[in-house]
Amino acid sequence: QRPVQWQMKPLFTVAGALAACVLALSFTVFLWARAHLPLTPAQLQTLVFLLLVFSGQGVVYLVRHSGPLWQSRPSRTLLLASVLDIAVVSALAVFGVLMAPLPAMWVGALLVGVAAYLAVLDVFKVWLLRRCGMA
Repeated sequence: QRPVQWQMKPLFTVAGALAACVLALSFTVFLWARAHLPLTPAQLQTLVFLLLVFSGQGVVYLVRHSGPLWQSRPSRTLLLASVLDIAVVSALAVFGVLMAPLPAMWVGALLVGVAAYLAVLDVFKVWLLRRCGMA
């Protein structure tokens, strides 16, 4: 068998676009939270830490399949690792272990918001992959 040849230009186009979208989410959440939430600088750091963990976990599912993310079921090990990661960092943030505490409602709202954003980003990913001839 011949090795798979990747189309690097379209791959970098899609990867760059998705990375820019995740970066835009990060800056938007940071700037909005700084302007509108009564957070200390330490709590803002906690919020950004959670944002990075939640979005990082979501990106794993976003990029692991070229179709919609729900079409490819993850392994139990991957799913368990993600759930444990999110649960542990959320608990650390709510209880203020090794970081400034955040209200559980804010942690939950951030998780739901990131998940919703990544769901929309998944639709964009599928469209962009088709547009670039990679799907």
